[in-house]
Amino acid sequence: MPNVARLTEEAMTEVYSKYSFQKKEDTKNLAINAFHDDILNRITAYPVVIIEGPTGCGKTTQVPQWILDDA
Repeated sequence: MPNVARLTEEAMTEVYSKYSFQKKEDTKNLAINAFHDDILNRITAYPVVIIEGPTGCGKTTQVPQWILDDA
């Protein structure tokens, strides 16, 4: 794994060019969306929040994006 501190600007551009920062339309139907406000409120209120849900419900993709959007 490369040392991030040593990455050149060119290398960073390459890394970021491989990631899509656009929200996908198909995320609207994920089960986790029903708990959006509750999850963000708990993340704000408590130092640790455990989110449990079935595979594919959006825990890994949606919650981090909500946190970034809410910051």
